[in-house]
Amino acid sequence: MNSNNNGAEQAWRDLQILEEIEQNPETSQRGIAQRVGIALGLTNNILRRLIRKGLVKSKSLPANRFAYYLTRKGFKEKTKLVLDYVKLTTSFFCKVRLLINTELARLKTENDIESVAIYGVGELAEAVYLSVSEQGLTLNAVYDGKKAGEKWLNTEIRQFAPEAVDADVLLVAQDDAELEGLEDKTDSATIVVRIGDLLAADLRAFAKTME
Repeated sequence: MNSNNNGAEQAWRDLQILEEIEQNPETSQRGIAQRVGIALGLTNNILRRLIRKGLVKSKSLPANRFAYYLTRKGFKEKTKLVLDYVKLTTSFFCKVRLLINTELARLKTENDIESVAIYGVGELAEAVYLSVSEQGLTLNAVYDGKKAGEKWLNTEIRQFAPEAVDADVLLVAQDDAELEGLEDKTDSATIVVRIGDLLAADLRAFAKTME
C-alpha cells in the first residue's frame, strides 16, 4: 500500500513535469520548478532521471542554462503515466475504503453505532464518506477549521470543538495540532477513529507476513 502511494506520487510528479515541458518548449529548469510548485533540487533530480530514460532531452543555452524538450518516447510515456497514476490511486482508494468499511462494520456490531462525524476534508475523507454511506450510517457533521463555512459534498463544513461533537463516532481523516489530546476532550460516548492509525496497523500486519 505504501509502495503504491509512493509510486502514484512519482507518477504524478513525472506527469506534471512532462506536461509542463510539452506546454512550454524551451522552458528552463527553474521555470519548471516554479510552475509545477516543487523545489529546484527535486526538479533537477527528476529531470536527470527522465533524461536517462530517454523521455526528455536538453539543449545548452547562453549563460550556462539549459532548455528542455520532450522526445517522441516522452510523448508516449506521458499517456502511459496517466494510466499508471489512475491505476495506482484507484488501488489505494479501494484499499482505504475496505479498511474503513471493516472498522465501521465492527463498530456497528460491537457498539451499535448509528451516526458519524468526519474531521478533515480531502481525498481520504471522500473514501471515508463513501464507506459511511455504504454502511448505512448518518453523517452528522464535517469539521475542518481551515475550510469552515465552505461546502463539501453538499455538507457545510464547521469549525471544530471537541466537546461539541454530536456523533457516535468521529472519523479523523486528517491529523493536525488541533487534535492533540483529542480522546480526552471529546464526549466519552464518542468513539474516535483515526484513519491514519488504521492504515498504519494494516501496513504493520502486512509487514509481519513478509518476515
